[in-house]
Amino acid sequence: MDVPQPKFWFGQHVKCEYECDDTLSADYGMILCDYGLVIGLGYDIPGYYCGGWTYWVDWYYLTYPTVKLPHTGLALEDELTLI
Repeated sequence: MDVPQPKFWFGQHVKCEYECDDTLSADYGMILCDYGLVIGLGYDIPGYYCGGWTYWVDWYYLTYPTVKLPHTGLALEDELTLI
């Protein structure tokens, strides 16, 4: 199997921009941005995501906090941007 190089690596700061789709929120339709640190990565992980790199990100700032920080979550490569 030919595995492509990951776009991000351990210790890199990344951001995830997304549009708020919560119709009850005052932020509905706005572009929100979360910031975190890459702490892990995997390729074609069964049960999580198949088809590329998946990253574990330790989020330290959430624009729309729905969980207590710090929070570790999964993100796909195309959802992240290096900062």
